[in-house]
Amino acid sequence: MINLLPYNRRILLKSHYKRRLLVVALVTINLALLPFLIVIGVLIFMQHSTTSVLAAQYEKINESTNIQNLVLLTKKINTTNDIVNSFATALSNSKPVSVNIEKAVSIKPVAIHIHGFEFSAQESGDVLVLSGISNDRSAIIQYGNLLSSEGLCRNVTLPVTTYTKKVDVPFTISCTLVYATN
Repeated sequence: MINLLPYNRRILLKSHYKRRLLVVALVTINLALLPFLIVIGVLIFMQHSTTSVLAAQYEKINESTNIQNLVLLTKKINTTNDIVNSFATALSNSKPVSVNIEKAVSIKPVAIHIHGFEFSAQESGDVLVLSGISNDRSAIIQYGNLLSSEGLCRNVTLPVTTYTKKVDVPFTISCTLVYATN
């Protein structure tokens, strides 16, 4: 095939042809990349909005967790304060039980031998129960009177069995302790 066009015209047509090819290639590439760029843009926007929503939720959770932790911590502190206050009240209201028991044992007559005692705190007062053996019945009665007259006990109770034997009498004396006020 022979090209009958003049040389200048041929070069001009070739440059127009190359320009058209370039435009068609660029348009094709742009049309192919446009949906890709749109998808990438949408994904970036969604990622940014999801990140901001998650950050807001994270802040809310941290705030609510901090508030819950503060509420729990406040409850624990209040409970601990109540326990400490009850101990402090109990210590301030403590009674010298051992002093009263020592006095009760020290004033006993020689004829009485104490083998044991029991102590119980009750609403009506602290009850002391002394048990042992007495050489004779009159020593037990004398000891009961001493406990009352010394101001150590009130409501001294001697069991009826105390009066059944004259010698080697087992006994159990029950009384309510009286504490000296300072």
